[in-house]
Amino acid sequence: MPDNQQPDRMRDVWQTQEVEKVTITMDEIRRRADRWERRIRRRNLREYAAGAIATAVLLFQARHFSFADGWPVWLLIAGTAWMMWQLHRRGSAKPIPGDLGVTGSVRFYRQELERQRDALRAVWSWYLLPLVPGLVAVMANAAMHHRINAVWYVCLGAFPLGLAAIWKLNKAAAARIERKIEEMKSFE
Repeated sequence: MPDNQQPDRMRDVWQTQEVEKVTITMDEIRRRADRWERRIRRRNLREYAAGAIATAVLLFQARHFSFADGWPVWLLIAGTAWMMWQLHRRGSAKPIPGDLGVTGSVRFYRQELERQRDALRAVWSWYLLPLVPGLVAVMANAAMHHRINAVWYVCLGAFPLGLAAIWKLNKAAAARIERKIEEMKSFE
């Protein structure tokens, strides 16, 4: 047999061999789904706590201003409230139903992973963007009513950098979840 046909024959044998179906047990699916649900709940609790602390600090600041002067603070409070509501709506954990079989459990877990991945991919629109008007208003208000100093410039640079860092972290988390989704697709 000529040498140039040998690689073709080997490729044909490799491509026509039977592939073992990867299986997963019901216990393993439930363990993974339960661990995922706990992780999402802990993440959301941290986010809710941060939102509550930020709101408390903003309310403390707001009491020093009339509404006409303090409206940027109220805008930030509204943005924070919107973020928390969207986190609950888009990113809350759902427990795996007890009456599903292996295939249904795999599908449910994969759909939960996809839902979290999609929420993280869209984090700019529902998590970060609601803060931008308030942050811009606070910076503009500070520039109009106070002397612009080094702290103002640091804050001016820190806001977009902070938002970009949060977006980047969430994008990386979405990529990690995508790998889990691909793994779960092999079990269906």
